[in-house]
Order: sequence, then structure tokens, then C-alpha cells
Amino acid sequence: MPAFSATIEAYLSGRKVNMRPLALFDFRDGEEAWWGGEYDLVSGGKTWKGLSRWVNVEGLDQANTLDSSAMTFSLSGVEATVLAIATSSDRANYVNRLVTVYMQFFDEDWQTLDAPWALKAGLMDDMQISRSQTVKDEGSVTWTRSIKLTAQNIFFGRGVAPFSLWTDRDQQKRYPGQGDKGLQFLPVLQDADIPVPWH
Repeated sequence: MPAFSATIEAYLSGRKVNMRPLALFDFRDGEEAWWGGEYDLVSGGKTWKGLSRWVNVEGLDQANTLDSSAMTFSLSGVEATVLAIATSSDRANYVNRLVTVYMQFFDEDWQTLDAPWALKAGLMDDMQISRSQTVKDEGSVTWTRSIKLTAQNIFFGRGVAPFSLWTDRDQQKRYPGQGDKGLQFLPVLQDADIPVPWH
């Protein structure tokens, strides 16, 4: 009999299986592993910090077209780490940095089943902060701050012409006499049909 994972075993035996997304953000200043729970979760060799106000992740579904689909993360504006990243003028800390979404499966008692399963990856793009107000019956006003982060598909912009720095002429002009000849082959490689052993 084949050996199934704990998640599949639980499902096949009719037990309730819960799931939640986890997200690993590769910021330049260091990795941040977050999920939408109330507590810190240890799974897959990492500690995923609980962001109880992590509202949603949109764009996890697989598109039926070849279009590049983006992900949008709705994050809590109360969490100090998230707010510090969003309000920093140093956008290089997150722009074009990798974010990977995993799916974590739990049993009916919210104990983990298996390590997280990688689901989708993207390159972080834009981060926006917004505020909304709620007026209560007694007239008091409550402000809610939220942060949205978009991440483009890792293949986004793949067909765009390369930057000028990626030409041999420009490379030799910027760094004369360095002996770097690699970019001479870039035009040949762009449309190259590279044979593979299983063809």
C-alpha cells in the first residue's frame, strides 16, 4: 500500500482538514514569515509570526489563461514590523523581492499535518497604506489602518526588452578593459532553442 502524507491520510479517513496560507517575504533586511493566526506557528523548520489582522491573500487561484496574475496581500496596519516596512522610504527593501505563499494543513484540533506546501511565488511590487473610519452609536470614531502589498507573477515582464545595461556595447562602455564578454551572447540566447535530453 502506498505511503500517503498525513494530510491525505486524514482526508481519506474522513477527518476534518483545515488549511491556512502562510507567506514568506524575502525582504532585503531579512526574511519575515507570517500567517493569519493568533499565535506563532512552528512548521517546516520556520516560526511563522501570527498576524491576527492579516485579512486576505487574493490571486492564489490558477488562471485559465496565459496572463500573468498578481497576488494582493491585505496586512494589518497595527503590526509594528509591517508598518515600519510600509512607511520606509527605502522601497528597495521589498520591491522586486521574492514572496512565496505556502499552504499549511491542520487537523480538526488545529495541529499541523505535514510541512507547508509551496503554492505560489511572486515579486513584491507596490505597498499602499489606507485608513477608514467607523462611527459608533455613541458618536466615537474608530480609525482602521490597513496595508496592501501587491506581488507580480515571477514571469511578469519576461517579454520586455532587456535594460540597456544588459547589452555588450553598454557594458564595455561602463567597464572598459574588464574582459567581460558574456553579454556578447545575449542576443543569441534570447530566442535560442536549447535541446534537452528528453526530446
